[in-house]
Formats: sequence, C-alpha cells, structure tokens
Amino acid sequence: MKARPLLSASVWLLEAFNVDENSPFLAGDLAEDFSGGRSRVWLWRQVLAAIAFAIAKEISDHKLSTLRAVIAGEAAIWFSSIALGKALYSPMFKLLTGVSPGPPFYGFFFLPLSITVFILGGWIAARFHRGHRTALVLLFAALQFTLMAAQMVPDLPRLLVDSIDQPRFRAYLTADIAFLFLCPIAVLLGGYLAGEHKEDQSLSSRGNVNQ
Repeated sequence: MKARPLLSASVWLLEAFNVDENSPFLAGDLAEDFSGGRSRVWLWRQVLAAIAFAIAKEISDHKLSTLRAVIAGEAAIWFSSIALGKALYSPMFKLLTGVSPGPPFYGFFFLPLSITVFILGGWIAARFHRGHRTALVLLFAALQFTLMAAQMVPDLPRLLVDSIDQPRFRAYLTADIAFLFLCPIAVLLGGYLAGEHKEDQSLSSRGNVNQ
C-alpha cells in the first residue's frame, strides 16, 4: 500500500518533465523493478537522473528558443525592478505613505512587490518557450537563485554575525533569506500560471469547435 503513492508521485514527475517522450517504457520498468524489491532511494535516484537528462536534452535541442526565453524573462525582471525601485524610493511614495526605507519598508512593500516582479519574469519566460515550458522555467528559477546567491554571499555572513548580538540586523537577515528563496519560487509560479493560461485557451477553443 505504501508503494502506490510513491510510484504515483514518481510517474507524475516523469510526465511533468516529458521524460516519457524519450523513454516511453521507463515508468513501467521503474514500477516493475521497485515492486521487485528495489529501495526508495534507488527509485528516486533513477527518477531524478531521468528528469535531469530530459531537461538537459530539451535545452540542448532548443538552444535558441531557450536563450530567447531567458533573455526575455531576465529583461522583464530587470526593467520591472528598476521601475519598482524608483517608485518605492521616490519622495512621492514617502509623502503618500509616510514610510521610509528600512526593515518594515522592506518586508511590507519591497519584498511582496519583488515577488510579483519575479512571477512576471517566470510568466514571460514560459510564454516564450511554450513547447518546453517545464524545463525552461526550472532552469530560469535556478538561474535567478544562483544570481541572487552570488550577490548575497558577501553580506549574509556579516549579517549573520551581526544579528547574534544586535537584534536590529535580524530583520535584514530574515528579509534577505526570504528574498533568496521566495523569488525563485515566484518564477515557478509564474511559469505555472502561463501554462494554466494556455490550457484554458485550449479548452475554450475545443469548446468552440464542438459547438
């Protein structure tokens, strides 16, 4: 009984990443071997290896469209971030809200709006690479995490040390860690929403044909 949910989850992942296009019998072979006594660790190792191979193959087979999608998504994030920064740090925003830059400002305004920017970036990247959306969005989210981690590495250790005996630094540390993990998740959400939009259009067009 415990094996069925595990197999269902692994098969769902294989289908989500289009692994069955290159290895149509893989899910059946894995289910047979797992039922024959293979361990859970072995099953997930095989599943993750197959997914990694499928992602690499999709990106390799569609280099130009992948590059175009990454550039479009990155440009959307970059230009939106510039506009967001100018708006939030403008004298007009401070005059209207009475809020100055600082931890409360960062938590209540900058972080939620930044997450929205990354959702937009993930959505645009996915729309530029619709046929292989899952692999592209995962790659784009990993790229955003890597870029942000590279920017934060010099500051995070200092903030961590300073926050031990100076509580005022803890808000900055918490916000940076939240930003590091939530924004790539927002990219994935944007890619998912792009797929939902496409599926809704497909269902609508089918309904019109049937009518």
